[in-house]
Amino acid sequence: MSKNPCFPTQGELVQFTFDAFGLLPRKSDSSDEFDETSKKSFQRLLQRLGDEEGLLLGNFEKALNTFHQLLASQVADQELCDVVTGILRDLYRSYNDMITEEGTFLAKHLSVLYFGFSRAMVTPIESAYFRSLRHRLFCRYGLVPIEPDWFLPEIRDGSEITWPLARVMRWIYHQASSSQTQFHYPGKTPESDNFIYERNLENARNWVRGESLPSLPGLLSNFAQSIRGREDEMRDDLELVESIPLLLLVARVSTAVCREVHETYGLEILIQLTNDCSDLVRSLKPEVTEFKSEIMNAKGTQDLSEIDAHTWDNAYAQYMRFFYFKKHEASETLKRLRAASPANPFKPPVIHALTEKLGRYPVISELYPITQAKRWHVTKAFKQLLLRGLDLKNNPATNTSDSEEFKHDLRSHILEDQLSWLASWIDAAIAYRSEDYSAAMDLFEQAFEQAKYRAGRAQYKLVNQYLEACAKNDQKRRFKKGVEWARYLGISIRWLRDKEPTEENLDFVFMMLSIAMYPQL
Repeated sequence: MSKNPCFPTQGELVQFTFDAFGLLPRKSDSSDEFDETSKKSFQRLLQRLGDEEGLLLGNFEKALNTFHQLLASQVADQELCDVVTGILRDLYRSYNDMITEEGTFLAKHLSVLYFGFSRAMVTPIESAYFRSLRHRLFCRYGLVPIEPDWFLPEIRDGSEITWPLARVMRWIYHQASSSQTQFHYPGKTPESDNFIYERNLENARNWVRGESLPSLPGLLSNFAQSIRGREDEMRDDLELVESIPLLLLVARVSTAVCREVHETYGLEILIQLTNDCSDLVRSLKPEVTEFKSEIMNAKGTQDLSEIDAHTWDNAYAQYMRFFYFKKHEASETLKRLRAASPANPFKPPVIHALTEKLGRYPVISELYPITQAKRWHVTKAFKQLLLRGLDLKNNPATNTSDSEEFKHDLRSHILEDQLSWLASWIDAAIAYRSEDYSAAMDLFEQAFEQAKYRAGRAQYKLVNQYLEACAKNDQKRRFKKGVEWARYLGISIRWLRDKEPTEENLDFVFMMLSIAMYPQL
């Protein structure tokens, strides 16, 4: 992964998602898993996402629709597919908020880790639990491992890792009262000669040992063939048969993500993320259980599938309002504690009292990102040079000598990569004020590209100035590229604001920016 200071791009996230789910069509995939049209279509889409060509929002929607179609071709339960896609949407929204609001000075792999600790831990946990609750998936998938963290790796003696897929596969064998051999090769004897079963058994052994990770189609097909071969034995285990695709799907994704964490960041980080995730899940489960118990008592039933959709939706909506009220109260209290005592705001007795009042999960889910932020310390030099650079950019008296001195100081503090976008922006502002719009165009574009996935809130002014430079240089194609990036991040465009980006409206903006002057940069 690149050491350049930035967050991952949209294309990189999409590719990782498909890969983690085992739904990334590759040239080596057999034709029974992915048809050739799907492969070629997706590879073209992935290329456009990587090059950031065309409509970023449109390309993302196409990628998500492709994902949903591929998942639905493997998983029969469409509500489950909708839940999974919804979780990805929520996680993507969290990522999009981050690159819009926060800049980064960290290398890409560390920026990903920051995202994991600050946002990507709590968001998917809540999304998975509550989207599943909304659709009452627990009514259809009643047979799952009893441990709330069954989808996480098990790490023993400080280093021995059992990946989630191996844990789930062994649990399935246990529930089916079968050995691995008899599950994947039903009726195997010394005289047996069934190539498909033999291949399935060998693959399953490799997966449990962690020697390879199957595609999702290959994994589900293997187990489906075993279930058909064990039809008589599985007739009394219909709950298990129903749950197997869900369990394998979740375990496959978790294994892919956790192995990537282990390979990139090492065992210590994997252990911490696993323990933190387990703690959050175990704390959230009682919240959901309480809701189920209350509605069962109110309706006098133990079978929540019997409750009509209207009643369930109303009860769910009311519960979610209460849940987010508690989260909001926890967040506001933590803010007040930080303001009152910045040096030591979260004293254990105070946090304990807060959890007694609001519940453990609402408090620790709001506290977790705050405490984890301490891992990354912004250096004093970075803060000073960032503020100084913005002052230079804003100051009409700034000249080339000031800019060169700033670049020298960036190099001396080894921050030229982290703040390259700001150095380019200063040069662009100097050229703009001298009315050298051709030079300003190239420099604004340089700053614009360098600031992507890196500059956070500072992009509002920069993007608008880039659009203005495009207009003043009659660069309509570049202008539209800048407009798409602004729309992707939710940045308001001068003269367009809340209007639809129709050709007519964009032509008007282009014309106005070509003649407008903004002395304050």
